[in-house]
Amino acid sequence: MRTHNIDGQSVAFTAEEEAAADAADAVYNSQDEVNKRHNAKVDRKRVSGYATDGDNFDAIWKAIDALRQGNDLPTEVTDILASRSTNKANNPKR
Repeated sequence: MRTHNIDGQSVAFTAEEEAAADAADAVYNSQDEVNKRHNAKVDRKRVSGYATDGDNFDAIWKAIDALRQGNDLPTEVTDILASRSTNKANNPKR
């Protein structure tokens, strides 16, 4: 049973309020499930477009090394970053 807090008092919802809240919950839960399924599909698409873990770790170390030496990021690193951004833009989540 749902309640309102009115002036510090717990007041039960009326039957109409309870029905309206149930309907709103059903719509929310339904849309939430649709979004979850959509995002799961997007996740699968995104994963296939990402560099491998090995390539990512290699790029991280190259970036650290370049930054420690005061150099610009190597092309390999900027390519992975650009590819990742494009992949995310092409496969948006809800």
